[in-house]
Amino acid sequence: MRAPHPSSRQHAGATASVALVVVLLAFSSLSGCGDDGSTGAADGTTTTAEATTTTTPDDGTATAISPDVRAFALWPDTAGDTRFDDPVDAARSFAVDLAGFTDPVLGDFQQGDSRSGEVEVRPTLDGPVSTVLVRQLVPGDDSWWVIGAVNEDIVIEDPQPQSGVDHPLLVSGRARAFEGTVQVAVYADGSTEPIGEGVVTGSGGSELGPFEGEIPIDVPPGGWGALVLYTESAEDGRVWAVSAVRIGFIGGD
Repeated sequence: MRAPHPSSRQHAGATASVALVVVLLAFSSLSGCGDDGSTGAADGTTTTAEATTTTTPDDGTATAISPDVRAFALWPDTAGDTRFDDPVDAARSFAVDLAGFTDPVLGDFQQGDSRSGEVEVRPTLDGPVSTVLVRQLVPGDDSWWVIGAVNEDIVIEDPQPQSGVDHPLLVSGRARAFEGTVQVAVYADGSTEPIGEGVVTGSGGSELGPFEGEIPIDVPPGGWGALVLYTESAEDGRVWAVSAVRIGFIGGD
C-alpha cells in the first residue's frame, strides 16, 4: 500500500481551510448567504431558472431549496429524500456512497463558522486525509450538505467549483499518486452511476506534478453534478484519496 506523503498530516488542515474559504466566498457572492442562513441574490448574478424543490424535515414543515442552494449542494441530492442532521453522517455518506471509500475512518466535525465546517476522512487509520467540506445551506433547515472535498495530493485547478462543463470535460491540476495515476468520475445529480470516467496522470514521485485530460461525458440537458478525482491503493485497489467539486452541465440533448 502506498504510504501517505510525509507532509500529509502537517498540511492537510491548511489546504482544506483555504479550499473552504474559497467555496464559501463563492457561495456568499452568489446567494448572499451569511452565518444566519439568510439568502438574497447578489447584484449582477444570473442563474438558470428552474423550479424550487422542497424537503420535509421531521417536524413536517416544508423547507424551500432554491436554485442558488442547488448550485452548492454536492451531496446528497437536493431532489431526493435523504437528509443529514449530523455533519459527520453527511461526510460518511458522501465518502462511501459517491466517492467509493470502503469502511473509511472519519474524524470529528471541525467547526468553521456557525453553519459550516469540515470532516477528515481516511481510508485506513494511518492513511492520508481527504477533507470533506460541509455546510448548512438552507435557511430554517439544519440539514448538512457536502459542498466539496479536498486532498493535498489531488489539486483540481480546472474546472473551478460551480463552473459549467460540456463534452468533453476538460480537467487539469496537480497530483501525486502511485504511478501518477488519478481516476476521474463525473456524476449527475440523482445517480451514483458515472456519466463519464477517465484517467489523468500526475507525478509518481514526492512532488506534485501537473495533469490534464479530456473526459468524455454523456451530458445531461442542464442541471448539476459532481466531478470526483481519486487515487487507489497500490496494495488492494481501494479508494485512497479524493477531491471533488460541484459542476453544472451545459449543452446536452
